[in-house]
Amino acid sequence: MKFDLATILSVVDGHLFTEIDNIYKILDYMTGESNFTHQLPRLSKECALVILERYPQLVEFKTNEGRIENWKEVLNNAIKKFGNEFEIEPLKNEEFIHIDPFLELEQMVGKDKIQLLFK
Repeated sequence: MKFDLATILSVVDGHLFTEIDNIYKILDYMTGESNFTHQLPRLSKECALVILERYPQLVEFKTNEGRIENWKEVLNNAIKKFGNEFEIEPLKNEEFIHIDPFLELEQMVGKDKIQLLFK
């Protein structure tokens, strides 16, 4: 499936160059799962490794900045350099770690806080 560079760079770089819905779409597609918000940072890192392995030219794209004030210019320059679409394939099972979303949330915040949410 083809994804635009804004979505791909959001996963690879960690800065948001697109709408959050697009991040869900690419990560859901790549993992074959419907992912929860708290899983996005981990899955982005895992998917970024695979994307960069398949498209090593994107390795040089790193903003290394906190907040990007000129993000549209940065994105437009990247599109000129790399093109606007890339074919992305689903991950193989060994390319990412499947963790039950509720178990992962429990590991992140603790069982006590989870129980408070569902009382």
